[in-house]
Amino acid sequence: MDRVIISDPSDIFFPLPREVFEQSCLVYHGTGAINAQGIETNGWGTGDLPYAWNDVLKVLKWCEQLRLEFSDTEGGYSVLRAFSAGVTDAYVAAKPLSFSICYWNARNYAGNPDGETVTALRIVLSKLKAMASDLEERALHERALRHAMERSPLTYGETLREPVERLEAGFLEKHLPEITHLIEKHAHRVANFPVVLAVRLAERQVEPERRSLLALDCSTRIRFGGVEVRTLPEVIVHPDQLVACIEFPRGVRRWTSFAGRAATTSLEPRDSPT
Repeated sequence: MDRVIISDPSDIFFPLPREVFEQSCLVYHGTGAINAQGIETNGWGTGDLPYAWNDVLKVLKWCEQLRLEFSDTEGGYSVLRAFSAGVTDAYVAAKPLSFSICYWNARNYAGNPDGETVTALRIVLSKLKAMASDLEERALHERALRHAMERSPLTYGETLREPVERLEAGFLEKHLPEITHLIEKHAHRVANFPVVLAVRLAERQVEPERRSLLALDCSTRIRFGGVEVRTLPEVIVHPDQLVACIEFPRGVRRWTSFAGRAATTSLEPRDSPT
């Protein structure tokens, strides 16, 4: 497996030889360095998540008990709710791996090396800790609930009484040690910088309706950069399927232009003049 280190966050050149880019069945996965280390050693498969699903469920339950949607100013709770809607333990265990057909899309995704779910979890936990530690923060949420009760139909308004009573009974203070523990557990680590893994998948590993995407030529892949391929249930991607690990120790600057000379230039060898 090749290893490439890119120190310039604005470097959009394709980091591998052209012949590698043109290989069929090559796809890309944006992640963080800590998760990538485990993948390099052990590979990864269906249901592998870079966080504990039980932690997400626990935090969601607290949010539901407090009706945090009325104070979700940073949107962390809405992200967690959307991600978990209709999700069961069986679904999580069978969750397929996702890969981009385009290097630049995976590079953009890697720009948040902790991942969207962990980032949202961190936002929500910080909100809960603030409400547990700061009387004014807690009072703001209580006022939001009481205001909603006043302008809602009686039956619905009564459903908001329980979260108010929980706040008044010290619900958050009781859970503060656990909230603090989860914040520390999911804190960002400096070593967790962006990484893109280039992976060679076999057609038999991919969902049948997506297999044709593996054979797309270079220019088509760029045009459909946001398209993903997903593995079949129970598929294991082995370490020897990794073609390259592209590391960005100083982060990446998101790139949104895939048109014109920019796209053409980024296919050239890395030492080509700009």
